[in-house]
Amino acid sequence: MTMKVMLVIVPAVLLAACAVPQGGMKMEKGSVVSLFGVQDDTRTGPFVDQIVQIVTIPPGAGVVVNGGMMGHAPLKVSVRRYWRGAAGSMVLDTTSVDALPAPGQCAQGGVYGNNNRRLPSRIVFNMTDCANPARPAPAAGKK
Repeated sequence: MTMKVMLVIVPAVLLAACAVPQGGMKMEKGSVVSLFGVQDDTRTGPFVDQIVQIVTIPPGAGVVVNGGMMGHAPLKVSVRRYWRGAAGSMVLDTTSVDALPAPGQCAQGGVYGNNNRRLPSRIVFNMTDCANPARPAPAAGKK
């Protein structure tokens, strides 16, 4: 190849690389990334999958994540969070987690991932503690 052709191809390849989502973002299957952004008719947007362990005290409470029944605690769930908004000002969806009470227990729940933060890796609900809302388990080390 000639030097002139290389001078055109190299910047084009670098520019195309900028259009690909970076970091932990992934795209739905079927999405096509081009120089003009993501294009397809079934795309719901870039997303991040996160694993969350949900524990209830006592165990066995039903767990609902973003409106869908996931099973009974303790369990681990994979939560898909989508990026929304225009480029440069995108925000990551929050995640709603609720624990359904047995007789004599109190409903617990919370919204996690505000301000584009990661979901806690472990969420603990004390189903007999009716005075306090649910809270993430204390972090060991890093956020």
